[in-house]
Amino acid sequence: MYTDGSPPAEIHWDPEIDWHRDERFLIGADLFDRRFYWESHEAWEALWHFAHPQSKVHRLLQSLIQYAAATLKTHTGHHGGAARLYTRASERLSTIKTETGPTYRGIDLDELPRRIDGFIRGGPWPTLPMDGR
Repeated sequence: MYTDGSPPAEIHWDPEIDWHRDERFLIGADLFDRRFYWESHEAWEALWHFAHPQSKVHRLLQSLIQYAAATLKTHTGHHGGAARLYTRASERLSTIKTETGPTYRGIDLDELPRRIDGFIRGGPWPTLPMDGR
């Protein structure tokens, strides 16, 4: 894929950018909502590398990455792995909710785990519960 065998350099991302204007974050959300779970995982992971490991945005991105992976694993029949990812993501998300309240970066932190859990239990494909998009 790469002419000299090396991948392109990562494009810097500022985790402090207002989420309403954060095209890269919102691209991940759009990919997730259109059932491109692996691609949303990859889009958010590229941002995750730039966030401070103890920050809320780092924990949010890690939760979103794990929810995307859990959704994909459920779809492919890997239910044990999906359940473990769901649990870790939900536990991490609850720490953010304690600090920020019910919404962070436009995402309803109560509704998101319900939607992923519903899908794991055989419900509809999940979408991100976001305000103002």
